[in-house]
Amino acid sequence: MLRIAGLVAAAALAAGASLAHGTTGGETLYYGKTTQGLGVYIPVKGTEIPHDLRAYVLSWMYRHTREATSEFHPGIFPGATTFRNGRLSFHKREKLSGGTIEVWFQADLKQGGKVMTGSYREIATGFSPVPRTTGTVRFTAVAFASEAGREWTGATSDAKPLRATLRYRLVPGHAIINGVRETEPRYTIAVPATTRPLACRNADGTTTRIAASLPALSAELSGTEDFAASFLPKAGSLSTLVPASATATDSRGTTTKAELAVKRLTWQGSGLAATGTLSYEGSLTSETGTAACSRVVSTFTLRPH
Repeated sequence: MLRIAGLVAAAALAAGASLAHGTTGGETLYYGKTTQGLGVYIPVKGTEIPHDLRAYVLSWMYRHTREATSEFHPGIFPGATTFRNGRLSFHKREKLSGGTIEVWFQADLKQGGKVMTGSYREIATGFSPVPRTTGTVRFTAVAFASEAGREWTGATSDAKPLRATLRYRLVPGHAIINGVRETEPRYTIAVPATTRPLACRNADGTTTRIAASLPALSAELSGTEDFAASFLPKAGSLSTLVPASATATDSRGTTTKAELAVKRLTWQGSGLAATGTLSYEGSLTSETGTAACSRVVSTFTLRPH
């Protein structure tokens, strides 16, 4: 992958370790794709893009060849990353040894902050006989996770609605930039308590059908959020290494054990999706004895709401 060697690198070195988050408040992560199908990853804290290297917009340059992938980090430009009335507009021209790089970047928050749209353009002159330009690279990104939690909705294979909350906390990462250890998100997915039908087999051979109460489930997700990084050999994904499980008992004497497993949370089809399984089983205790409730396993697909 080729990073923009002029404007971005110069600004990053000048900013150094003094860069810090501009506003207080919870942070939200946006992910999407450019018009060329490359990844866009932009965190927004309060009303600003945090001043670090996590935010990037990828584009193909110079006749759109894979070997000319560029990475633009809007967050490393102090004073140019604030959304005012839901809009951010940035233009910078930098003279460097050997030539000039000029960058335009704009972004808009829409649908109550659920969606970010924008565009990026870079022109480099003087570094080669012919000016090199990315052209206008447009992108759409969706809010998929936040520190407070973003809702995902969908359904199981047996046509039952399902919702979940994806939240994260920032922890020290592996990369060290200018002597400072960069932070990275650690994700948790949570499914609230719900009800599901269960068929319980009694000792006399009859079947009792009940609406069982499933417990709330919460599990950590592992992996990488480079979901659509086309410059990598394999796109990233998140999953539950250890499925979430819990047990609930209600006033009727029904004990239900449920398990949640996220197989893949990644770019699937036209956007981010989480696929996996929700399974549950239980027992019903009554005056006539204990009835075993058959195990149910249903697949699900969830997308950011």
